[in-house]
Amino acid sequence: MTFACLIEFRKKICESDKIANFALFLLDGNSADFAYEGLETVPAKRSMANEMTRSALVLLCGYFEGYLKKIIEEFVETFNSLDLPLKGTEDLLLLSIFQKSITENREKSLPKALQIKKCLIEDICFPLTTEAIGKTNGNPTVDTVDNLFQRIGIPEIIDTLSIQDHGIDSTYITVNQSQKFQRQIEQATGSDVLSSQKIIEFIDSQWTPTKKRREVGYVGIIQELLKKRNRIAHGENWDEQVTPQELINFNSNILKLCEGISLNLEKKIHDYQ
Repeated sequence: MTFACLIEFRKKICESDKIANFALFLLDGNSADFAYEGLETVPAKRSMANEMTRSALVLLCGYFEGYLKKIIEEFVETFNSLDLPLKGTEDLLLLSIFQKSITENREKSLPKALQIKKCLIEDICFPLTTEAIGKTNGNPTVDTVDNLFQRIGIPEIIDTLSIQDHGIDSTYITVNQSQKFQRQIEQATGSDVLSSQKIIEFIDSQWTPTKKRREVGYVGIIQELLKKRNRIAHGENWDEQVTPQELINFNSNILKLCEGISLNLEKKIHDYQ
């Protein structure tokens, strides 16, 4: 199967690439008098080219967010069409259903709880909703994308696709707790290596290391895209530059990411069939 929103998204990327190529056309000194008056000078052409690519980059973020919403809607519709018994739902997706249905309000939760009970006893389907998966709530950040597909049953999709498409081992690094206090430890011990090492070993033995994101793979791409988008959209930098090649690269990378997301969801549907 192919999600309809992916076909639509590819068309949007094609349109954005055309904008980038026309911007390149202007920057190469070609005449665009047939399209717009006032582009006789090189500075005017540069300014127009940058305005075109800046606008397209903001649109790209909107298309990306829209794609995430639409593919979740299509997934939910396809999943429900399978009419699967609730007990056959994978753990992470089942948890999403429970969390959406059971709230702190006992009065509101009771009907849903009884419906879930009936589905389990009678071995029938409990309809999945997009609300159980969640929303983008604005810009599609790395954590937002990860959380959405975690609820469907695909954990750390950004890390998985970054490893697959960008030839890296992980988008995470492990940070020992002692690293946060390295300078203080050295000051307290007078930079005595042996004493510092003993303190470091003690700290690390007491606390579990934490995972920290690296700006590599799709993590770096999404974060840089959103930084540029925010500076443009919120007027933080009126002179923000987006070269045609930058736009083309963002288009290509976000499209590849969306295709990877689609393939993962297609596989998830196939596994349920």
